[in-house]
Amino acid sequence: MKYLVDTDVLSEPTKRAPDALAVGWLRRNEQNLAISLIVLGELEYGILLLPAGRRRTRLEQWFAQGIRRIRALEFDTDAASAWAGLLARLKKKGHAMPGRTHHKPRHFRGLRTLTYTKNGSKFALS
Repeated sequence: MKYLVDTDVLSEPTKRAPDALAVGWLRRNEQNLAISLIVLGELEYGILLLPAGRRRTRLEQWFAQGIRRIRALEFDTDAASAWAGLLARLKKKGHAMPGRTHHKPRHFRGLRTLTYTKNGSKFALS
């Protein structure tokens, strides 16, 4: 089984107080993870916004090492269409989606998604 992870899940180990269950899950499943190119861009963007210093340097090293180990999926026309459909369904239900990628279809290109939630169960596998 392969898993598509979002920005919040993938960056959990870099937080000051990371969720131990999430970090353990990421370590156990590292060979089965995939990310979208948008997530890759979000991660680097967040790092580039940080002021120069030890934390930014540590995250730049984490990012450089991590992108070599995780499969990145292209955001092609099929992906764009699936994303647009999801946005439209959410908006019609009154749930505007911010410009973040952590609201993904339950299955995307044969991958299950793991997302960050704020509803008590911090990480949810779709």
